[in-house]
Amino acid sequence: MKRSDTTDEVTINRRTALAGAGALGLGLWSGFGGNAAAASLPQIDGLGLPVTPEENLINLVRMTASLDPVDTPWFFNGSIYAVVGEKSPVEILRVQGMEMYNMQRRGPASFMMHGLTATFMTDVTTGKWLHEFKNPYTGNVVEVPAHAAATPPGGGHLYETTGVRPVSAVDDIPDAALNLWWTAAGEFVWLHNETVYPPGLNQPRKQRQSNFVRRDYFFNQSRRSLPSVFTVSFWAPWSSWLDMDGMPGHVVWHASGAKLNSVDELPPVFRERIEKEHPEMLTVNVDEGPSQ
Repeated sequence: MKRSDTTDEVTINRRTALAGAGALGLGLWSGFGGNAAAASLPQIDGLGLPVTPEENLINLVRMTASLDPVDTPWFFNGSIYAVVGEKSPVEILRVQGMEMYNMQRRGPASFMMHGLTATFMTDVTTGKWLHEFKNPYTGNVVEVPAHAAATPPGGGHLYETTGVRPVSAVDDIPDAALNLWWTAAGEFVWLHNETVYPPGLNQPRKQRQSNFVRRDYFFNQSRRSLPSVFTVSFWAPWSSWLDMDGMPGHVVWHASGAKLNSVDELPPVFRERIEKEHPEMLTVNVDEGPSQ
């Protein structure tokens, strides 16, 4: 059977660690794991997709960043929709953003990830940067903030065969085998993941992401970083800056983007604004965090 005619799929359990404060959390603020025992899962003959915790860890790092300790930037753009009652969702804003990750290997089954994110809003019609926004639901003109955040000193996310967790929550989240959902069909391989947030946050809150890469790249083990692309949907309460507390409804973000070779590949207009307003966001500040 030709590759283009095949459809291979492995569906496996997963648990997500605590999420951080990223704009979309396209990778920087997500964690993975599973409620299964930490023992290796059986390999399914003929598929070649990751199955064991060790295989999942290495390929998650390849898909998300790089097995080498280098900065790995992503660029994304998309839309923010307002959802009120049974009415049709309304696109109220567009977004452009960048996230960047740097994986530091800590052992044969452990990496420490440091990263950053920067996000700017644009007008739906003109595409111009938004600094003020007239809210169509309240009539009020509100200030539109830029979002920029980085891993704090001593922080980071541990990527391990026993799960992915922020260092601040390692003692609070029990070990569990790293099990992920991979699919191969035609010329592509993709990974689904879903962020699970800690209890107590305002609802609704849900994030679903899929990363895609060419099959020949994925199965070429000499590639230490995969040139992947992604799409993500994110449901959340009204952002505080919209000044809509107490009003029924919520927002839905939908965005897509791609891993870049370097910040030199950022769209020129976006890079110009980053360099002007947040030049510190052009490289990850690697802090090894607490020692093991």
